[in-house]
Amino acid sequence: MPVNFRSTATAQNVAEVHKHLADAVQAMRMAVQVKGPGHVSALSLPTADALRRIEGRVVAALYSMETPFVARTDAGSPFASPGTPDLWLRWLAQREKQRITSNNERTAQ
Repeated sequence: MPVNFRSTATAQNVAEVHKHLADAVQAMRMAVQVKGPGHVSALSLPTADALRRIEGRVVAALYSMETPFVARTDAGSPFASPGTPDLWLRWLAQREKQRITSNNERTAQ
């Protein structure tokens, strides 16, 4: 399931969408696991199955976001992972911090 972004979307924009979708996947997984009294699933079987199918589509979309993200950054970016929704945001912040440090060192010389 490809996710298409406008040409003006930045790596930060892609990373933020990725985080929100990954958070949604985690919420869906938790919802399916909720148990009521007697350890019976709180959701009906058809509802839980539908939620799992939606989750599968969102996970596919998360992995398809790898190409647009790398196109806006570089091949050294970390792999897309639904399990670590803020990985790209942390990586971008670290990269920006390194860029600023490098610029400061150059101007100090």
